[in-house]
Amino acid sequence: MLHAIFACLGRRGRSVSLVLCAAASTMTSAATVDMAFANLHNPYFSDRLPASAAGREAASYVLAPAPSRYFGIEGDTVAVPFTVVSSSAHSAVFSAELSRDNVVLARLGLPAPGDQISLFRALDVRVEGNSNANCSCPAGGLPQTSGSKRVCVEAAAAEEQLTPRGCPNAEERRKTAAVLIRRAPFSIKDALEPVADPATPVSLSAGTELFVLDVPISGKLPKGDLRLRITVKPADGEAKTAEMPLRVLSLRLEQFPSLDLSYWMSEDPRDLVARPDGVPLNGRWGGEWWGSEHWGHLERAARLLAGLGVTNTLVPLFVRSPFGIDAQALIPVRCITGDDVAPTDTSAVAERGRPPPLNAAIASWRFEFDFARFQRWVSIFKAAGFRRFEGAHLFANGGKLPAVLECDLYTNRFAPAPYARRFQFLPVSRDGAESESEQRLRESIYRESFLPTFLPLLEKEIDKAGIAGQYWQHVIDENASTDEAVAAYAAGAELVHKYLRGVQTIDAINKYEAPRYASLLDIPVMHLFLIYDDQVRRGSIRKEIDALFPGRKYFYNTALRAGGPNRFLDTNPLDSRVHGWLALETGYDGFLYWAANVYRYPVVSDYSATGRSPDWSPYLFSQGPRPGGFVAPAYGAGGNWLLYPAPAGLTDSLRARRLRDGLLDHWLYLRAWRHCEGANQAACRAKLIGVKARLTRDPSTIADFSRDPGDYDNARELMIGILEN
Repeated sequence: MLHAIFACLGRRGRSVSLVLCAAASTMTSAATVDMAFANLHNPYFSDRLPASAAGREAASYVLAPAPSRYFGIEGDTVAVPFTVVSSSAHSAVFSAELSRDNVVLARLGLPAPGDQISLFRALDVRVEGNSNANCSCPAGGLPQTSGSKRVCVEAAAAEEQLTPRGCPNAEERRKTAAVLIRRAPFSIKDALEPVADPATPVSLSAGTELFVLDVPISGKLPKGDLRLRITVKPADGEAKTAEMPLRVLSLRLEQFPSLDLSYWMSEDPRDLVARPDGVPLNGRWGGEWWGSEHWGHLERAARLLAGLGVTNTLVPLFVRSPFGIDAQALIPVRCITGDDVAPTDTSAVAERGRPPPLNAAIASWRFEFDFARFQRWVSIFKAAGFRRFEGAHLFANGGKLPAVLECDLYTNRFAPAPYARRFQFLPVSRDGAESESEQRLRESIYRESFLPTFLPLLEKEIDKAGIAGQYWQHVIDENASTDEAVAAYAAGAELVHKYLRGVQTIDAINKYEAPRYASLLDIPVMHLFLIYDDQVRRGSIRKEIDALFPGRKYFYNTALRAGGPNRFLDTNPLDSRVHGWLALETGYDGFLYWAANVYRYPVVSDYSATGRSPDWSPYLFSQGPRPGGFVAPAYGAGGNWLLYPAPAGLTDSLRARRLRDGLLDHWLYLRAWRHCEGANQAACRAKLIGVKARLTRDPSTIADFSRDPGDYDNARELMIGILEN
């Protein structure tokens, strides 16, 4: 039996659950199946239907039946989920067709471009620990302090007087527990695996499987009511069929989404494709940095993200995280040194009033840049449909240097080849003994020599790429509110405005720091707690922000404290869809999230201390721990990623589809609002205001939005009804 399971895992890869492989290994020839249309916003588990929940779990979410019909908008793709319940493991063939008056208009697997219906299978993802808010402990635990000792205990056993400052108090833990759909560990359906050839029998496990059918709405389809039919035919059993009306509207999906969605993507090759069998966690996969395979995976990722509604890409520039293996900057740097020997004395300690040798050398260097990869990045994302480009942050918090900057060393600009490659010339610090004055010297070189050379050249490349007016620049992410930090931000923003004429700055602001940045920041990205829950402590905060920042505003959220929304696997699925409605509630223009595909694989140096099993993958370990197995602040179950690595590249998820549904709600609401006109305008808009109030509820707390999928389905019906009249 175990041999069969491991053989199955080897054939299918790590994206297939152990439960599915075990079922496949005991496959029988006779089976009965039942199928039914499902609701995308219900949770689906591998061991039971959601309806069988009991006790507290049953109160954690409200189940809803499948919508009574689906609506098709020209240029859109309708995602239709359905379940297949099997009496035993078996294989089956799927078919689907869209028709009108017995005339088939589209079929599953039809090769005609734009008309092909596609099938996806929802895969199990294991949640090994519930979210524990902003405290670092192994999954499912919270820290407790007693004297000088610190230990981790079960979250439910945490005592108020022993909980460190900043960790959730009893009331916050209660609110968080109220939105958890199930106590960990458990498996839930999330990742979507494309079924490449529907004509080939699909192996099904005993119990419930969830599938999603993608139905493209092309301009060739007739308007009005069509019929969608799905059939499952077991290899040895009776076929089951389900039908659903699909109404094609006289609407075209233009300028979608109305809301900007900035969802940063990791460009690391290992974050763009599944780890092949036999490759260790500290190995390489996904191709060489900026090689043809790497670019191919980036193109696939760009198309996938654009299809899900992502509009903004974070352009990595020359700034690289130190976590990548042999990471290479998007924009290579050439250092013109006037020498022919790389510096060997990299000590950071000044002697007799003189700067360290490395700092002294760097101060005399000149810098050149190769923008070919920058242009290719922009062209790929423009072709995919992205409309905004965000330059990666120029400084670390407080104005410190970026983590890693490398360059190839050239004697002079005419030298045919470098005499040293990938020399790390501006790290944060090479030596813990480096004095504050020498750190500041490094920062001054970067600020007064490197950036004044780089930014004017970047301005020309922006114009060359045709994205003037579409390019924004990050300066410092979630900068502190001290006088020194604010001054550092002001200096960085001044550089941007001086050398990137017409380019606006965009950065995240956390908590009460917002007023301090009113004259420094062009596009603020406000933490949701600042504009929601903090109203309890400071009732005028939202009005104050609106007055101080009258232009474009984004919001963001990366934590679950107090039950706020995120795309976490252990919380109500509606947490993903609500963001479009929160944008309507606040009037904000965009939503930003920091990671679409950051899986936190360890680097070579700390692999031995990770405590991770060799089969680690986002499908088996959703928590996203740091090396050592500890959960860093704000990393909840599934909080690091929305996409999953598959053998052919990235694939999307149920959470991604729900997030897109919220974007479509936002798009429909604004069009319905404009459609309300004439004598009944006031009554028409009152209906929209009413449905928004039912979904967002108390405007002063983020945790109060509706968690009933039926409310969102009813809202969609109402908005469509207004647009059809």
